[in-house]
Amino acid sequence: MDEGQYKGSIVFSVMYMPHYDLGTLYIKVTKANNLQINHEEGTNFSVRIFLLPDQSTFTKKKTACIADTKNPVWDEHFEYKYVSLGELETNRVLEVSVWDFDRRGCNDFIGCVRLGPAPDRTTSDGNPWMDSMDIEANYWKRILGSPQQWVEVQLELRPTIASRFAEQPTFNEDSDYSVDCDDEEDESDDVS
Repeated sequence: MDEGQYKGSIVFSVMYMPHYDLGTLYIKVTKANNLQINHEEGTNFSVRIFLLPDQSTFTKKKTACIADTKNPVWDEHFEYKYVSLGELETNRVLEVSVWDFDRRGCNDFIGCVRLGPAPDRTTSDGNPWMDSMDIEANYWKRILGSPQQWVEVQLELRPTIASRFAEQPTFNEDSDYSVDCDDEEDESDDVS
């Protein structure tokens, strides 16, 4: 990724805990480093997580907003229950994105990572969200190959996810991907 595209990096950990045919995917969002934003106003960073292809608000996980720092620390835990290892190995992608919440209603997409199976780059009929880069696919393989163990992920944020969204880099409040930091219904689950 060239330096003009650098948007910062994110650190989080993931663990898959099998239980018979289904299991739980645990995510621990730790921090982001050196987040880049194009405005002079204060920042208010939040992380959004989806286990694709499901993009419903029911499965959206989100952290609290951390204000006025380019190096936010969250230390928040989330989980996706009743997920099979086979499904994770073949057709699920963990998307972790960073956003800057703007109280005026326009939220800025900072960047994302997508952990998932290595895409089949020989065909063009694949799902656009199954586009994990090699390093992301390697982390995914390591996570799924190490059940019941936390795997720490440290990656640079991708500056664009244009294959999933019609417009970049801002989204309105009606979008499933907008940031609503005042939402009382936090979906986080503590995981020790």
